[in-house]
Amino acid sequence: MNLVRAWNPTETQLVQSTLVKAIRNSNLIGAQMQAAASNQAQGNSAVKLFLGHVHGQLVAPDEIDIAPGKGYPDCYLKVGGVSYCLEVKNTENWTPNDTNRRVLLSSTKKMRKLVSTATIDDPPAHLCCTLVHDQYLVINEVRLDFIEPTTEVNVRLEASTSQKLLTNATHYVVTIP
Repeated sequence: MNLVRAWNPTETQLVQSTLVKAIRNSNLIGAQMQAAASNQAQGNSAVKLFLGHVHGQLVAPDEIDIAPGKGYPDCYLKVGGVSYCLEVKNTENWTPNDTNRRVLLSSTKKMRKLVSTATIDDPPAHLCCTLVHDQYLVINEVRLDFIEPTTEVNVRLEASTSQKLLTNATHYVVTIP
């Protein structure tokens, strides 16, 4: 399975014009996000705010909704009969030289399931939507990044474990009471 495909100029313009109109009509710019205790919770707040404002502004058959399950993508966007992966991020001010990581995905499991159920198209195109807010969490702008196969990304191999995996493992263990 191809995990990403290029955007063609016609669909880029269609998605852009559809979202720009929906965002402007929704009064998302100037809306305030809920403060949250963690970065993850703040991200969830951004997704809820974005969907709450934009969802009702799209005209059928175009739609946007939560992609069921944990992981990437947050949402799917359907415009002009094509369904896309849509990830919603938020940041306080956009700083072009900021090198802090913005994790897009750590597993392709959810995305592959969405493709296999035809919730998103195969191969998928990816859109990253960033809500840019001020120190009071008021949205100042929305940035849309149309991710391409040529978009530079950092890839990290991550190995993780759990108490269950460690308990069931066959390695040597010492427990000191």
